[in-house]
Amino acid sequence: MRRVPTGRKTEKRSKPEPAARTEQLSNLLHQLDSRRDDERKLLSRDLHDTLVASLSATKMECDYLLRAGASAGMEAELKRRLARVSNALGEAIHYTRRVIDQLWPTALDHLGLSSALRSHVEELRSSSRLAVSVDVDDDLGELPEAYSLMLYRAIVEALDFCVGHHPPLRPALRVRRTDAGIELTIESNGPPRDDDPRFAPFDAGMIRERALHLGGEFALGDSIGAQFQLRIFLPLSS
Repeated sequence: MRRVPTGRKTEKRSKPEPAARTEQLSNLLHQLDSRRDDERKLLSRDLHDTLVASLSATKMECDYLLRAGASAGMEAELKRRLARVSNALGEAIHYTRRVIDQLWPTALDHLGLSSALRSHVEELRSSSRLAVSVDVDDDLGELPEAYSLMLYRAIVEALDFCVGHHPPLRPALRVRRTDAGIELTIESNGPPRDDDPRFAPFDAGMIRERALHLGGEFALGDSIGAQFQLRIFLPLSS
């Protein structure tokens, strides 16, 4: 049987080009990443306003009882137990604040990028004895939140990699602001890493995506051999 034409034109859906599909996936990735950041920010605030506040208030009460009991002749065993409770609360507060900082670095909001970086480096030096040199402009100016957060997280991840490297790397951190933009470089010259499967190469995929999404530049050197080099440049509108 002969089909009667209906006058409608059948349109074939063209398959997306590889570049268009890549752009779609990239945009979806950044939407998910942005949503995750919003959730982390809300969770960190809730933890700070509820859990940290409650633990801190309990510790203050415990310390008050210790001070009052010392002058009232508190029994030694009770005093030791209260002291242990106070120490445990202090450790819980410190751990919760570390979790909060991993979720959302509140130091960026209160101290700015320069001071937040210096504070993080000092903590790394004391906790892991990381031999890192720091050359950061004291005043990086007012930066968009996305810029500050991206640079801070890139530095934290890179320095964590240097700590876990075998043998540990001795990175040099440099952050500069110019009329064109802000540049981050982390370089480390050291002995080659042992061929140990426990130590994977530096995974900078998400850092790269964030930098390129902000219209910036990204370059990663040899993170397996003798050198580790990371460079990020983010343009700033005049």
